[in-house]
Amino acid sequence: MKKRWLLVLGLLTLSMAVSGCGKKEESASASSAVVSSAAESETTGISLSGVEVPADYVPPTTLTDLTGNLNLDKLVTLGEYKGLKLTKEITEVRDEDIDDAVADALENTYVEVDRPAENGDTVNIDYVGTMEGEEFEGGSDTGFDLQLGSHSFIDGFEDGLVGAKKGDVVTLDLTFPKNYTEELSGKAVQFKVTVNKVQTTSKEISEEWVKANTEFESVEDYRRDIRVKLETQNNTDAEDTMEGEAWKMVLENSEVNEYPEEVVQYGRYYYDQLLKSYCQQSGITLEQYMEAKNMTADDYKEMQTAYAQSMAGQLLIMAAIEKAEGISAEDQQYQESLKELIEASGVDEDTFFSYYERFSVEQSLMLERINKIIVDNAVVTEKMVDAETTADTSQTEASATAETEDTQTEESAADSSTEE
Repeated sequence: MKKRWLLVLGLLTLSMAVSGCGKKEESASASSAVVSSAAESETTGISLSGVEVPADYVPPTTLTDLTGNLNLDKLVTLGEYKGLKLTKEITEVRDEDIDDAVADALENTYVEVDRPAENGDTVNIDYVGTMEGEEFEGGSDTGFDLQLGSHSFIDGFEDGLVGAKKGDVVTLDLTFPKNYTEELSGKAVQFKVTVNKVQTTSKEISEEWVKANTEFESVEDYRRDIRVKLETQNNTDAEDTMEGEAWKMVLENSEVNEYPEEVVQYGRYYYDQLLKSYCQQSGITLEQYMEAKNMTADDYKEMQTAYAQSMAGQLLIMAAIEKAEGISAEDQQYQESLKELIEASGVDEDTFFSYYERFSVEQSLMLERINKIIVDNAVVTEKMVDAETTADTSQTEASATAETEDTQTEESAADSSTEE
């Protein structure tokens, strides 16, 4: 089964990522490295009264909960969703693509060397950071691979390891930048670093490298395997793109005659959750985010309403198709798909749903199922395209959605305390 279940409806029309749909562990580490200027500003006092979804709002757990009592025949004029004419554009794999994959593999495969470390080498290190003689949270790690000259750690850390050899213990007296986190900004710290290995990468592929690092015996066999994998990935990407385009066609072919308030309210709730999740991961308040984006409460409400109505429309059209096809999240096929998904996650059902909302999971699985119905009943033409054509198309699409990118949620990664 495809792993596209993490997508939700809003992504298909609103260019909004959905990293916030799952619960994310909060990091209490003092290391959350780069703090936006918005986070450093004081709260502006922007009033969101009447804009945010009430705190006591209870979101639905199934589409039936949300639309089961609605007259879908009256609310939705369902357009053509079978017999669509679709084009599956598969990007050709070029020799240059294989060369790039080989170069990437070489760059990420380390070879240990018995010499002092140089800029460009990757050292495997253990380090302990102390401030005023006490270890500070997020300032230590073991078995960390650090490329010297990458400027990923604070000034002086990487330079201090140039010339170190395997087994050396290096003490670094450093100062965090003034624009760092509140806890560490401008503070003097000391790192005790143990060098476990000095590593480099091969510049050119060889039979020896292939035998040592892959399951193949020759460069030719290795490159052939890369081609097969790239072709498989390009075919999967083409299918995903085609399904997205097919769903857009179904939305365009259908008409929502009325938007019930309870369905729109869920869209408002989901919009709020996206932005609040992004702000939480970024270490800023919603008000600070709005100030950084020059967004007023009226602007927020306008964007929230547009998002909510679009999501409501998609939910209603989905419900209408499910009714027409006689499918639901209550039937055996859905239950089997859900069971497979939970088993693949490696956790039990309760733990799984502590990370993901039931409603979002249901809609993702059901949308995938609806897309399969659409594609299986479509007239599909396959077309091979070159990489340049694909790149041009992607650029055009990116330009067309540039105005909505300000509301796109972004995944936030917690960096090591020594990282910039």
